[in-house]
Amino acid sequence: MWNLQKSIFILFSFSLLSNLHPAQEDELFRHKYSIGCESIKRGDFKEGEAIFRELVAITPSSNIGILSRFLLGFVLYKQGRYNDAIIQFNEFIRRAPDVAESDWARFYIGNSNFKLGNYGDAAKYYVQLIETNDNKLKPLVKSSIENLLWGYMTVDELDRLRRLHISDKAGELVSYYIIKRLENQKATSALFQEVTNFLERYPYSEYKSELESSRRKLEEELTSELTIIVLLPFSGLYKSYGERIYKGIQLAFDEYRQAGGKRVRLEKLDTKGDPLVTVFELKNALKKTKPIAVIGPVRSECAIPAGITALEFGIPIITPSANKDGISRLGYGIFQLSPSIEEKCRVLASYAIGELGYSTFAILAVNDEYGLKAGKSFASKISELGGVIVKEIYYPEGTMDLTAYLDSIRAPIVKIMSTYTKTDSTDTVFYDRFGRLKPPSEWIVHIDGFFIPTYTSELENILPQVQFRYIDTKFLGAIGWKDELITNKFVKDYVDGAFFVPDEFYFDNSTPLWKNFEKKYKSQYIETPDRFSALGYDAGKIIVEGLKKKAILPTLMADFIAGIRDYQGVSGNISFNLYGASEDVQILKIEGKRVVRVK
Repeated sequence: MWNLQKSIFILFSFSLLSNLHPAQEDELFRHKYSIGCESIKRGDFKEGEAIFRELVAITPSSNIGILSRFLLGFVLYKQGRYNDAIIQFNEFIRRAPDVAESDWARFYIGNSNFKLGNYGDAAKYYVQLIETNDNKLKPLVKSSIENLLWGYMTVDELDRLRRLHISDKAGELVSYYIIKRLENQKATSALFQEVTNFLERYPYSEYKSELESSRRKLEEELTSELTIIVLLPFSGLYKSYGERIYKGIQLAFDEYRQAGGKRVRLEKLDTKGDPLVTVFELKNALKKTKPIAVIGPVRSECAIPAGITALEFGIPIITPSANKDGISRLGYGIFQLSPSIEEKCRVLASYAIGELGYSTFAILAVNDEYGLKAGKSFASKISELGGVIVKEIYYPEGTMDLTAYLDSIRAPIVKIMSTYTKTDSTDTVFYDRFGRLKPPSEWIVHIDGFFIPTYTSELENILPQVQFRYIDTKFLGAIGWKDELITNKFVKDYVDGAFFVPDEFYFDNSTPLWKNFEKKYKSQYIETPDRFSALGYDAGKIIVEGLKKKAILPTLMADFIAGIRDYQGVSGNISFNLYGASEDVQILKIEGKRVVRVK
């Protein structure tokens, strides 16, 4: 396989000489060149080496010298001196890159590397020649590369080869041989993924019919029983959350089965709401079975170790309710349906500047874990977008008199305003109706947006005091802001026009999607669903949609989920960002006696 027949070589050597159209070379050089060719035909490669070395040394840049360099490489190759041959062939290509015979030089470099056991380097040269126009070379390249790809390189080495900058035709051939190797190894899961990827990338391949048939058989084998692990608290303090999420998941898969979908087994694991139990149960299960995906857990404290464990086993995990910022950043294949409080506040900040046109802001947040997360993330985004934070204050929960904090917010604005007091005494900002200058504590200061992330009970005390301290503003809220504020007798007169991001319990029950979901849920469970039921249903439906797209392997499922954009879920729109976190955050506005969604 690796040797040219003498007749092919003779045709080649004279063809090369003709193609380069040598000028009037010295007759002695031409005579020596002919003698060298005769020595090759006799098989006297040492004599040929001496002659071609002399010609290369005497006339390296002439046509005769360039031809001699190729033939020097050839006789070195025939003597088994492969490294020396590679040097000469490479120099020939450098000096005559555009002649058709350069492909032969590449072929011999490939052969030399093969003989040296450098199979990866040999393959790099062979794949360059897949589309050669030389009809004598084509069958040799085909035979060489097929032998190399089938018998001498591992599947991992073939994968690295196709990641190089090779032509589509070469990539197609290498990918096909990866498939054949996996088929021979009976590596069913990896084989299905390779076949699926191949058919997507090369839809017009000559192997299309063969591989479509193969994929159908593989799909039948792989889907004889699909498993989804459901990792939730079915006992303990958080049991009610786990049960509601599970009912939503179960409903999604029941619908899939009734519509003729694949049989899916839901394997329930009880976390008891405990991180250690979560890891123990998940790790033991993953040692025994390889599910398509994991759904759960409920709590962020459990989702973090669960995500790390799922990563270790290469299984995607989608957590419906865990909303700690950064869980999905632990690695590819971890997905969060519920946005974190930090992400919500970043989105609200962007909306306030980008959509509302606000530029100045004050922050008064409760001084606890949630208030600090909300306030800091909001302030960071405002600063990033060029807004101005007049004051950022964190107060102890339960503080009744907020005068000192509110005056501190007013102070920098009052200081600026004091330079404008010598205006017309009819200016009601500074003067009363009798033309007397008001004390600075009564000047009305304006702030575009006043962000108050705190609890409902705290709002009842704070909002009236803001207006009482002569602050003209529009409220922005998070944490304890709810649609019930419009009926709260303590704050309903202050919240008109406020924008807020709802808490994790909020859902919009006015949409057709929710009404349809509610009807099916009530029919199956004789109870009314809530946001946790909806999150479970959405997590299940996302996996169902993946199964419909033939994502029947963990890697394919991870890729499918990662690509979800603008999915209309019953809990709200779902789009996963680059890090696997849902970035669709709802923003609500209070308009009189109703709450409307503006985003």
